[in-house]
Amino acid sequence: MMCKIQFCLFLMLCFFQVNSQSIAVTEFASGIDLPVAIENAGDDRLFVVGKNGIIYIVDPSGAVNSTAFLNIDPLVNSNAGERGLLGLAFHPDYATNGLFFVHYNNSSGNTVIASYTVSTTNPNQADASSAQILLTIDQPYNNHNGGDLKFGPDGYLYIGMGDGGSAGDPQNFAQNRQSLLGKMLRINVDTGSNYTIPSDNPFVDTDETLDEIWSLGLRNPWRFSFDRLTGEMYMADVGQNVWEEINVEAPNTAGLNYGWKCYEGPDAYSLSGCGDPSIYTDPVYAYLNSEVTNGCSVTGGYVYRGSESPSLYGTYIYADYCSGKIWGLKKQSCGTWLNEQIFNGPSNEYTTFGEDAAGEIYVAAIGDGKIFKISSTCNTSYNATVSNACSAVEVFGSISLNISGDVEADNIMWSNGATGPVLEGLSEGTYSVEIVDNAGCTFLDCFDVISEIEVPICPEVNPVTICGSNNTQLQGCIAPDGYGYLWYKDGVPIDPPITTQEITVDEAGLYSLQFTSSECNSAIFPLTTVEVILLGSIGLMSDGVSVVVDDNSFATYLWFFNGTLQPDEDGTSIQLNGFEGEVSVIGIDENGCQTDLSVLIVSSLKDISFVENFEVSPNPFTSEIFLNLMLNEQKDFTIEIYSMDSKLIQSVKYNNTKTFTELLNLSRVTSGSYFIRINFGEYQLVEKIVKL
Repeated sequence: MMCKIQFCLFLMLCFFQVNSQSIAVTEFASGIDLPVAIENAGDDRLFVVGKNGIIYIVDPSGAVNSTAFLNIDPLVNSNAGERGLLGLAFHPDYATNGLFFVHYNNSSGNTVIASYTVSTTNPNQADASSAQILLTIDQPYNNHNGGDLKFGPDGYLYIGMGDGGSAGDPQNFAQNRQSLLGKMLRINVDTGSNYTIPSDNPFVDTDETLDEIWSLGLRNPWRFSFDRLTGEMYMADVGQNVWEEINVEAPNTAGLNYGWKCYEGPDAYSLSGCGDPSIYTDPVYAYLNSEVTNGCSVTGGYVYRGSESPSLYGTYIYADYCSGKIWGLKKQSCGTWLNEQIFNGPSNEYTTFGEDAAGEIYVAAIGDGKIFKISSTCNTSYNATVSNACSAVEVFGSISLNISGDVEADNIMWSNGATGPVLEGLSEGTYSVEIVDNAGCTFLDCFDVISEIEVPICPEVNPVTICGSNNTQLQGCIAPDGYGYLWYKDGVPIDPPITTQEITVDEAGLYSLQFTSSECNSAIFPLTTVEVILLGSIGLMSDGVSVVVDDNSFATYLWFFNGTLQPDEDGTSIQLNGFEGEVSVIGIDENGCQTDLSVLIVSSLKDISFVENFEVSPNPFTSEIFLNLMLNEQKDFTIEIYSMDSKLIQSVKYNNTKTFTELLNLSRVTSGSYFIRINFGEYQLVEKIVKL
């Protein structure tokens, strides 16, 4: 037995069969000949379709009107077991236009979709002469006619068609895209003509597939319905001999292939000419006939959206025609499907379900012509509030159950071993619960606690080393919507807090950016850590013959003379050998960070021909220094005082000067080493001076 892989996994992980809660199936009306469909027209009446061609009206008390709403028995071929008047749908604007549609087999056994209107004088009587045939579909055999039709939330008419009958779809109609058999059809009946094709039908622009087709691969969709809250379509598709299946289609999901006859339920049936398994849509649930006593054929129902039985709310109620068993199928909060047997009564040959205008559900038994109302015998209901975890490790989520009914806290049992209606401190994951009320009713559900945001990945690698200086700029990742910034230094929030994406750093350290959120319990999401190393500057000293750094903290020094790397000079000094020029040095620390030092222009006195004498005294000095400069021609020059890290402290310019003998007042500078430079533009004289 071959199994579609994704469906097998789904069966193993997601289906739970339990006998937990029960329903009452209470007789509501009787005396109806061969009931096969129940509909409402938006008021307090029920319209029950008899297979023999008669539509009955049942009033709110359960009384059946003595006069039929419509009798088209002469038009209907109901001799075969699956032929007859099979479906009824009231137009969404029935209250104003009085229009309704029927699905029946004509005298030749072919499917007819026709419209009628209500009498203008009697709301309980249809106008039999108003018939308009919209569509006729040939039927090769007398079974598998489908028969249901419904208006969807989009206002279009959906028509369920079986594969044409016999056994095993011998002509492969369900996969034949040029046949309307084995399909769900969708048409527009509001254009003034018989019908038109909605422009968003999935195959409207293709020649391969007929325009009316909405989905394909159905064997015999015996009853389908729309969830009046979500708009989802639920289809019960009768199987061949082994599987009965329930298909659920999300709103506006078009063009699905439900697999018949390539697959029956999860099993391969006849794979000749079939495609890859991935192109077929699996049922959300399927049951084996062999596992149901006297099971033979699924009868589709409705999702309960009434108010009288809160414990059933959101449950899809369906039955098996032969066994009399009724089940509830519900999608749990965590996305899995839970199937529960909710009734095991006599084999009443349930042919159809219906809902009234208020959302209460009824079921028809064809053998004895009765309509039953369904209600829950359990008084407990619940809903839940889930607070998601902000991340898998930082801030924890919770699940709070709001239970209506008589339930002890110890009878609320969670998958993590906890009891009671509230779970707290939850990390990301799925949590299941079993609720048992004092009447013995059991409810199962599961909930997903998820992370609210996905922390973005920053471009940096953690940690990143930045070789910076004072006022180094750091820029962090862009925070997700709703989140702010918070910067840390060495693991501690910076005080006062810095809450911008960019910061200016003036201290070495480990800096980290975190996102904060008031929406998620002030959760903090750590991001990239950046190590910032602030580089100091190194002063240069020159005696006219050599240049020396006054800081030996760097691991390596690279010296340049007139822009050329001096390969033999890798220490803390460089010898000039009497040549003038530009000297610069790069210091490299143990982290690989480089510091480019300012260019120092040096020269040797003997090489400047126009200088006769250059004397600085006393050196060291206390407050004043005597400068004696004698030139053999007049020159423009500037006397400059520099700190050891090459910062200019004082500068005085002189023009057309040949002899300069003066005291320079340096009382305002602090004690330490300095450079005095006579800058002639093309040439420079440099001398180190020391203030005591």
